[in-house]
Amino acid sequence: MGGNDYRLEGIGDTLETKYLKRDVYAYASNDSLFLNCFHQKLGPWYALALCQGEFLVYRAAITTPYAWMGGAVGGAIAAGNRQLYVLSLRTGNTRPLNKEYVIARLEDRGMTELLSAYTAEGQQDSVEVLLRYVELLNADLAAGAGGSGP
Repeated sequence: MGGNDYRLEGIGDTLETKYLKRDVYAYASNDSLFLNCFHQKLGPWYALALCQGEFLVYRAAITTPYAWMGGAVGGAIAAGNRQLYVLSLRTGNTRPLNKEYVIARLEDRGMTELLSAYTAEGQQDSVEVLLRYVELLNADLAAGAGGSGP
């Protein structure tokens, strides 16, 4: 049925696959964090967090009618559709990651210098630029330079 890129399997009787699929919110392994997309209503299984901090960016399946068709055709169509999402650990909300989201978060936090640098970027919607500015936002927040935002 399509789904996301990482699937966790149960280990015998001690950890059931159903529990991993429905109840676990995230799974950490070494320096990697995998988010359960089921809880974000973005299909089954897990996506790798691409950065760390208050805002977690990940690439997940786009929920389409094709994902629920089942079979090889529905699964292949759904598996090919991926989009960047961001999970705010402060609010628990997941939103598509796009330039409007980045601009709003920089404005919310009063990060005018970073906002000016972002708006001067040539390709604000590119994956690399979006991810770089979320990482910069996370770094500023971690350093305590979060501006006047909540």
